[in-house]
Amino acid sequence: MTKTTKLMGVLCWGLMVQQLSAQTLCSFPQSSATLDINNIKARISNSGDLFTNGQDAKYTYTPAGEVGSIYAASLWMGGVDPAGNLKLAAMSYRVANKTEYAAGPLNATTGATDASTCSNWDRLFGTTKTRIDSFLANLPAFVANPQSAIDQFPDIMGWPAIGNPHFSGIYGFTLPDNQGLASFVDTNSDGIYNPLSGDFPAVILQGKAPFVPDQILWCVFNDSGTAHLLSGGSPIGVEIQLTSWAFDTLSGVPFSNTVFTSHKTIYRGFYVLSDFYIGVWTDFDLGCYLDDYIGCTPASNTFFAYNQDPEDGQPGSTCNGTPTFGTEIPVQTATFLNTSMDKFIAFNSPNFGTPSPGTSDPALPIEYNNYLTGRWRDGLPLTVGDNGYDPSNSIPTDFIFPDDPADPAGWSMCTANLPFGDRRTVASHRIGELSPGAISELTMAWTLHPNIQGPCNLGNALQEVAEIQNAYENSFDGISGVFSPVPLSPVKVIPNPANDATILDYGQLKVAAIRCFDMQGGLIFSQNNPNPGMQRINTAAWPTGNYAVQLVTNSGIVPVRITVVR
Repeated sequence: MTKTTKLMGVLCWGLMVQQLSAQTLCSFPQSSATLDINNIKARISNSGDLFTNGQDAKYTYTPAGEVGSIYAASLWMGGVDPAGNLKLAAMSYRVANKTEYAAGPLNATTGATDASTCSNWDRLFGTTKTRIDSFLANLPAFVANPQSAIDQFPDIMGWPAIGNPHFSGIYGFTLPDNQGLASFVDTNSDGIYNPLSGDFPAVILQGKAPFVPDQILWCVFNDSGTAHLLSGGSPIGVEIQLTSWAFDTLSGVPFSNTVFTSHKTIYRGFYVLSDFYIGVWTDFDLGCYLDDYIGCTPASNTFFAYNQDPEDGQPGSTCNGTPTFGTEIPVQTATFLNTSMDKFIAFNSPNFGTPSPGTSDPALPIEYNNYLTGRWRDGLPLTVGDNGYDPSNSIPTDFIFPDDPADPAGWSMCTANLPFGDRRTVASHRIGELSPGAISELTMAWTLHPNIQGPCNLGNALQEVAEIQNAYENSFDGISGVFSPVPLSPVKVIPNPANDATILDYGQLKVAAIRCFDMQGGLIFSQNNPNPGMQRINTAAWPTGNYAVQLVTNSGIVPVRITVVR
């Protein structure tokens, strides 16, 4: 949709934001990339916001002709320092290139950044499973000719992971020392990313096994490199590493209609923050932005948008030039996969209808934080019933519209029969105390559930959410296209340590190739189509030391270590 109407009010309240005393070191991050391997086309940015270019919805459903279902989303977080001062970062709409975040990591010791660092890291890094498979299949040739690997696979050779010896040659600047960045499978367990040793990009979530989806995007940004010119908040000192991924259309519904994001936050500050929350602000625009209803299901840590009536548009299937879904309307869900959704609230655009000032867009840091912590803009509690804003109501709640819209006895926008409008939402998780060095993740699934007959009906959306949650719990094992390292347990090395020879006993495991590397990444043994069950390896000429072995299978790579002694 066009921004003219939608952002008129935002421009007005954006001008009200007070300038911060903090210096703006870095310019507005400009980079973005698109997840486009399945039915969802989603723009990912390194500026704290998602799914928007500041002009149009960039989370679109391609089978419907790229009709949008989310206009924009962004990361919000905040807490209180020991002196009682609010620390806050809350990106929303792109107003005159004002932001809350700068590109790049923070110094792990000082928590600082500079303009050069921000400029260097104003980029996204991405690769695909197909390219990783191809790279690994040709690894022996690349070990012999590293420049060929750089020329053909700069995305893998230049992956921004700890210690990558090829990174600076590709990008022209160095990685920070001893600082973890993008995740990878470390096949020789040396703690350093070296693709010529068989290491490769992967998604590794807290407490989960590594996996490689069909497409990965990664970037890093922080809230210290710029004054917070949207919220007016004081910088927190947080580095955010964003991993986004998707599975291709062969993985089937609901995965082919889902985009995943994981914000890994590292607190680089020097004092404890209290009452700390992290969450997402979302402006659902389910086709037309004027006839959306929203709600949540706290039990599944999910919030959602559905259409107010059986036809998407206002009036009819038209919407001021915005593409609509017509009568084939989806439900759009967003789910916290790894943590609880502790608060959920919705507020109103001041451009449509006559909402109470206490329920409209925030303008001051405390107002942003009120929404982040589940209160209204003016600090009143969210209360049960109607639109949730009633100063005379003494029944507070953490969640607005928490019931199934099809339940006539529940509290939903359907049963409240609320008027047309344009609403934004904030869903958040309470971390509580945030100590220096604390690391946390917010991993989410953004899923479109197509062609659900409305109104007041979620169809099978929550069943599909449960399927996605189950897949997450199992590190997406069994999803079509996922490439995961095979567990070490099927392989025996006899003897180990070895002298003149050793035997790899891999039993029933179907091994397509065996590769052995020294600790410098040099390939010293390679065997395609080895013997079934076991393979003898002559180590008589190998110097004393440790060696990384890869058993290549259809399911992934089994890493093994051999020690040679004399």
